Amino acid sequence: KALEVLEKFCGQYRDYSVQEALVDEYLNQGKTAEATQLMRTMQDISRADINAYSKLIKFYYTRQEYDSALYYMRIAHGISPYSHVPLGDIANCYLQKKQKDSAACYFKQALTMYAGGFGYREKLRTLENKPPLDKYFPVLDYYKEIDNALKKPRDSAQSYSYIFDEKNVIVYPEGAGEQNISTAMIINNKKGISRWKEISIPYNTVYQDVMIIKAEVIKANG
Repeated sequence: KALEVLEKFCGQYRDYSVQEALVDEYLNQGKTAEATQLMRTMQDISRADINAYSKLIKFYYTRQEYDSALYYMRIAHGISPYSHVPLGDIANCYLQKKQKDSAACYFKQALTMYAGGFGYREKLRTLENKPPLDKYFPVLDYYKEIDNALKKPRDSAQSYSYIFDEKNVIVYPEGAGEQNISTAMIINNKKGISRWKEISIPYNTVYQDVMIIKAEVIKANG
């Protein structure tokens, strides 16, 4: 029933969101020929719109038809040559095709356009058989430091005290930077609990990302 309604509407009107819904319905019902034909029609109508190619790219990529996906990725890159997204997509496609040299080349180009592409950088270092840069920092045995601190006498008048507050900074040649922060503290009383039960991590959502890798409470009595 839904398919009939969508087909009738799209036959009379041109609405991109409804056409997308019809494509999804075709795919849900296994009608790939109808879906691809409609996606190509949508792309033909909006040749200069990079978003018009996204469904075709995703369709071919998920079906592991990488050459077809690459064809439309290159068109998208031609439309928006200064966007890192098509370059990253092309790199990932070559990665799936196990063409490592081509994948590395396009990851480098993507990083040139967007220095903050940390996912690109990680994959590139893997392709180049290089360890993550944070492995070059001195290794602190965090749990040993915490265990030692818990065994020492402490001033109960202080609501909390730091065990360690480690900050390591990486500056990348493309212009981006990364800061890894590892912090542990002893909470001595209810005032300390009130201070640290919530924490705000300020950052600029336009050009910064925050990733909390681990947050853990360790009780002194186990």
